Amino acid sequence: IERDDFSTFIGSISGLRSEYKSDEPKLQIPIPNSSSVDYQLTNISGSTMTNNYNPTYNPTFKADLMKRLALADLTSISTLDVDAFSRTELMSPQNDTRIVYALRQMKKKNIVTLGLQTNVLNAKRLLIEINSNFIIKLFKTFRDRKYVYFLLEACLGGTLHHLIQENRCLNEDASRFYIGCVVEALKYLHGLSIVYRDLKPSNV
Repeated sequence: IERDDFSTFIGSISGLRSEYKSDEPKLQIPIPNSSSVDYQLTNISGSTMTNNYNPTYNPTFKADLMKRLALADLTSISTLDVDAFSRTELMSPQNDTRIVYALRQMKKKNIVTLGLQTNVLNAKRLLIEINSNFIIKLFKTFRDRKYVYFLLEACLGGTLHHLIQENRCLNEDASRFYIGCVVEALKYLHGLSIVYRDLKPSNV
């Protein structure tokens, strides 16, 4: 990994070595009063969200929005996932709550401590290059003093792992659908000479 690439995306080494005053992100994101995810997902602009209602997928609209969108313009709706390496929030631009994204937040200090600089930069590069309906989209990246952020497509249907937990098994039609989607995604990646090494139900 080139030092200039690392410094551009992550920040300076000297800044990363300094102790943080807090483990909380610098950006203080307002959270709605209701803690119900169902309430939050069905009451944005008073409507249940669908892909037809979400203009994120209009290329012209998306390109214009991405140029102007800043981290401080986003409002948190709910926490989607928390793991040892990152936290993912469901976010919406303050000026258009019809649109939702998944904002993945990764601490710079952890990236350096775990030696994941190359992994994170490669993930960014590949996700920007990839254009497939079967693979999650990366719209933009941000960074502040402590964190790196990936602004991703929000896939609100849940994971295959969660679906199997709820239903114990899938019927034949559902199984064919999920297998077909995974095969199409892998076929696309292999066509670009990309090997995906973390395929599991929780990532589908």
